Amino acid sequence: MSNSQLLAFDRELVKLDEYYESQEELFNKIAAWLHDKELVHENYSEALKKRELEFPTGLHTKLYDVAIPHADPIHVKKPFIAFVRPANEIVFNEMATKKAEVKPKIILFLGLMKSEEQLSVLQKLMKLFSSEEFMTGCLQSVEDEKVFELLESAF
Repeated sequence: MSNSQLLAFDRELVKLDEYYESQEELFNKIAAWLHDKELVHENYSEALKKRELEFPTGLHTKLYDVAIPHADPIHVKKPFIAFVRPANEIVFNEMATKKAEVKPKIILFLGLMKSEEQLSVLQKLMKLFSSEEFMTGCLQSVEDEKVFELLESAF
């Protein structure tokens, strides 16, 4: 994965410990936040919701549950990875089964410009999700800056 893919990944794309009533509210708030940063088009929130219904993104990992919501590249203006650590549990459906509930502690919103980049990005993320140092660091950090540093060193 090239650095150009993560061109818009920066310190401002980390949100820690905010409360969301539901997955829908999470998607609406994060989509508005990303739209304000001119990373996504106006219809990004609806595209996220639709894709999540068809292809759930919740994952049980060895350490903690995660989710990797994303929309098709047509809804993305600039590539990004946005890190969200919600203050409360939000239910996602599991990627493989579409039925099992997943309550991710870490949610990474992906904004990819090319569909063919999805696999390489997901492979890199899966490797990170198995790193106890990375996962624990992301969950225990109280500062956006520390989480950003963990993510930056990983990419």
